[in-house]
Amino acid sequence: MSNAPKEIGKPLRIGIAGAGAFAAFLAESLAPLAVCRLAAIAGRTPAKREAVRQAWQSRRPAELAAADPDPRFFVDAMDLAIAPDIDALLVVTPPHLHTTVAEAAITSGKNVLLEKPGALRAADLERLAALARGRGIALLVNLVMPHSPLVQAVQALLAAEALGPADAATMHNQVHRVKDGHWFWDAEQSGGILIEHGVHFFEVSRRWFGEPVSWQAGGAWDVLGRASIPPRVWATVVHEAGSTRLPVHHYHGFVRSHETPEDTGWQILCRYGRIRVEGWVPERLEVEGAVPASMAEAVDRLLEAIPVHPAIDALSRFRDLAEALAEAGAASDQPEPALGAAEARVPVRRVVALRDRQGWYTALIQARFLDLAATIHHPSHRPLVTVDDAIRDLRLAESCTHQMK
Repeated sequence: MSNAPKEIGKPLRIGIAGAGAFAAFLAESLAPLAVCRLAAIAGRTPAKREAVRQAWQSRRPAELAAADPDPRFFVDAMDLAIAPDIDALLVVTPPHLHTTVAEAAITSGKNVLLEKPGALRAADLERLAALARGRGIALLVNLVMPHSPLVQAVQALLAAEALGPADAATMHNQVHRVKDGHWFWDAEQSGGILIEHGVHFFEVSRRWFGEPVSWQAGGAWDVLGRASIPPRVWATVVHEAGSTRLPVHHYHGFVRSHETPEDTGWQILCRYGRIRVEGWVPERLEVEGAVPASMAEAVDRLLEAIPVHPAIDALSRFRDLAEALAEAGAASDQPEPALGAAEARVPVRRVVALRDRQGWYTALIQARFLDLAATIHHPSHRPLVTVDDAIRDLRLAESCTHQMK
């Protein structure tokens, strides 16, 4: 298959531009991988740079650490972007800095993994992509959800129309409020919730339901007006796949106190049942309805094969199985039975719960980086989420955000 793992060459010397909490988590997540070595960190304060270094060292196996260089420290991300002896730059600065840092890195010959959204405007991300292509540089955006086995299982079920065609879908994402004064609340730095955060979910909905053809969006500001962006936003997007159109409603609310658990989930209504996915990092899948008798065994095999414990090799094997079901369903392409005719379907109700949420988040980040490494070492490799995918997601988020003004 096109996305099968490939042999990776010598370890990549990576730099991390940005030293916030996510940069530390990124370092901790990538430390177990032999395909990379942390060579440099850029952050505004010594304490933040040191926190990223310690996060890396806390998870780095001793046999790999012995060959690691001492990471160089930079105050300015732009200085790291043009520094020598870096193979790949991971850009985790606030979004408004993504374009300038990535442009400098690409121009100096570095491969780049951009934290989402990659830029505040789709036109800027398109320009970066053209610059990278012209220089033979790998450029990806850190959109991790499609690497989830639950996202891949749903994609296979929908592509095969195992529960019949999808008719409508909703997504809710009620999460903890970011502290006041954070750059997240500044539209000039973050772009707003749909741009900074919603692109994750737009990528999933495009993958599941096809390209967007129309959309309506809105937002609600705090009564105190403490931020330049609304903390609750929504968008209803009509997607098109072939001759089928369906509406998908997205809701994001950064309003919950930290004493209350976050609540994120999808519900997809199909002609013969429904599919539910729970968790911002997808953790639980519920499939309920009726599937064609001829497809029942394949559906059962797919759901049984979902890895519940995080493991990179298990993800690769499962993706092949999911793609096989999707292709088999597309190849059958059976027409709807005549009015009044009985369709041979059998009931299905399955629940799959993944274990170790944090471990899965780590595994998704690792899978995304391995996709970058494969793209660097094998230019013919097609990553699971391409930079063109990220451009489409950002274009949709940008268009929806403009409707709120």
